Amino acid sequence: MIAPTEDAWPRIRAELSPAYAELVRLVGSPDIRTAAFVEMLEARYRNGERLYRREWLDWVDSSRFDNEVVQEIGDGVLYIAMRRVRHPDATGLA
Repeated sequence: MIAPTEDAWPRIRAELSPAYAELVRLVGSPDIRTAAFVEMLEARYRNGERLYRREWLDWVDSSRFDNEVVQEIGDGVLYIAMRRVRHPDATGLA
């Protein structure tokens, strides 16, 4: 259990390397090559189109896409690390 006043970062930091490895396994797994996954992607895309009004069409520099990918990968690593801290016995999707 993490106390409300406890800084959880040291625990999360300790899980970053295994979380990264878990994300790599997940990306390579057939679990993300399903029709359900593609449907989820379409729903996220359509929601983003509504929320951000097709802002991506105005991104002149192609590196903006790469920067967004890096941030999203970071989110994936952090979510997995946080899950590993909060639910150490869970095995994850992969």
